[in-house]
Amino acid sequence: MTKKHHRTQNPSAEKPTESEPTWRDLVRAVFARQEGGAALSLSQLYDALGDTAKARKNPTYQATIRRTLQQDETLEPAGVRGTWKLKGSR
Repeated sequence: MTKKHHRTQNPSAEKPTESEPTWRDLVRAVFARQEGGAALSLSQLYDALGDTAKARKNPTYQATIRRTLQQDETLEPAGVRGTWKLKGSR
């Protein structure tokens, strides 16, 4: 007889609900609030997002923010290490 292995869902890997923003939504919102498409440092992003409900549930939220920056096609490094900007902004 073969045993079937059932995957248990990781509760910390919850999918966002329709009302809960994604990390991409949160990061883009921070950039949208910047005058003239100003670049933001990682520490500025951590400060802006660190107190959100999503960050409080995620002990590795800083790594998640970095991954989101790298995967978002609308953002790019701003030239100074650890600084990001919207693509096409100066």
